[in-house]
Amino acid sequence: MFKGDWQISSGHRLSGRHNRQNFTGRNLENSGQTSAEEHTGNSNVTTDTLTLSLTSTITSRLVNDLRFQYARDKEPGQANSDRPEAEIRQAGNVVLTIGRNNFSPRETTIRRFQVRDTVSYVAGNHSLKLGFDVITDRINLDKNNFGPRFGLAWNPLTSNKLVIRGGYGVFYARTPSIMAAQAHSQNAVNVQVLTFTGNLVPTYPNRFDTPPTGGAASVPSIAGHRRHAGRHV
Repeated sequence: MFKGDWQISSGHRLSGRHNRQNFTGRNLENSGQTSAEEHTGNSNVTTDTLTLSLTSTITSRLVNDLRFQYARDKEPGQANSDRPEAEIRQAGNVVLTIGRNNFSPRETTIRRFQVRDTVSYVAGNHSLKLGFDVITDRINLDKNNFGPRFGLAWNPLTSNKLVIRGGYGVFYARTPSIMAAQAHSQNAVNVQVLTFTGNLVPTYPNRFDTPPTGGAASVPSIAGHRRHAGRHV
């Protein structure tokens, strides 16, 4: 992580921050007590975030805040096997899962740019804030989700012990990102499911139907020996 501040002048201050995170999760793609090693894979994460902000005090009443952000998140998931996925059950319970899981390998990479500017103006007991926010998510927008919002705060008492707040706005539900992420997470190998029960289960080679027999076990004998030497000075 890196962070720095630069006081350009008495009215302008520039700040920057960069953060990187690297993570390697060995066999964390699909873990579990009944999951074989070939049924999982490494889960890697590399995240970079760069943020810049410029705060400008234009007058004693007017302040401008400009911010920029770049973010990149790369999360590839690997697979330890290319064999079909299979579940082995006993009495209806899964006792072992082998083969490649149904969502690896995968590649999920996100790149985002964001620019935000806010202008604040204070006049006596009133404050006004205006600005814009540009986010470059790779989602096709319909351009008609205009959502204005209005808020107010009123202090009716001179003692400043009572504040009445209100507001109104038009809001739209956002499309869950998980819907777009499914195209990257699902690798299209989960084509068909076949279930074998009873006599349809293939015979495993060299199986043991009965426990092996052996000779009579003998009772072990234990012998102990100890030595000790001492000298007084």
